[in-house]
Amino acid sequence: MAIGFELQKDDYVTLEANLQIFQKGAEVRGAFLCDSGGNIIIEVGKAASCVDSVSALASGAFSATRALAHAIGEDEFSSIVHQGSRNNIFMSAVDEEVLLVAVFGQETNNGLVKLEGTKACRKLLPIFRDIMKRPTVPNEDPTVTFVLAQGPLFSR
Repeated sequence: MAIGFELQKDDYVTLEANLQIFQKGAEVRGAFLCDSGGNIIIEVGKAASCVDSVSALASGAFSATRALAHAIGEDEFSSIVHQGSRNNIFMSAVDEEVLLVAVFGQETNNGLVKLEGTKACRKLLPIFRDIMKRPTVPNEDPTVTFVLAQGPLFSR
């Protein structure tokens, strides 16, 4: 059996609030946090119609880019932006286990997304470090890093 880090209701509320601040400040359509296996931790807005697939692919792309950075003598590239004709995607590592991903259109400035993304990652890092200092919990799925606590997590 695998192990994971348990997210409590307070963690979820704090992460959601920080992600909403990023979404509004960066003027992105949607954003989410995922673990290194591409599993969604939390999503705000509407990043994509099939966010699970986008999350898995973004995680793989960021991992491949990290290997590319190593190949040219860099530790990593702190963020990545892929630009399309209608949609763009921004990815940035919060830490080794967590990735911030945002989807936005041509009306949004790339520089604004990068600036707000950097600020968001700085705010999110100590939250995830605190979560990862706690005792781990059993987890059925070896690809999942973070596990939601049992109980009425989503009731307000």
